[in-house]
Amino acid sequence: MVKLLLGAFEIALDKNLLAITQYCLEQAFTERIWIQGKEQLNPFNHQFKWQRLDKKDMPFYKQSIPKQKGSLWEV
Repeated sequence: MVKLLLGAFEIALDKNLLAITQYCLEQAFTERIWIQGKEQLNPFNHQFKWQRLDKKDMPFYKQSIPKQKGSLWEV
């Protein structure tokens, strides 16, 4: 979230805007979070189709890490 807000702030400054706009957030998402996050895949774009962006090759995908015997996470 910090990357997104910092990016949006920088875009607003570059554009001489008085506030962070939806445009700033949309651009920051593409530039700082996910370069493929455009239009329907960008939650700050009006064309966004509500979906979780957690599938493979998406920004919030969590790859499971197999537990190793003797690791700290072993139960």
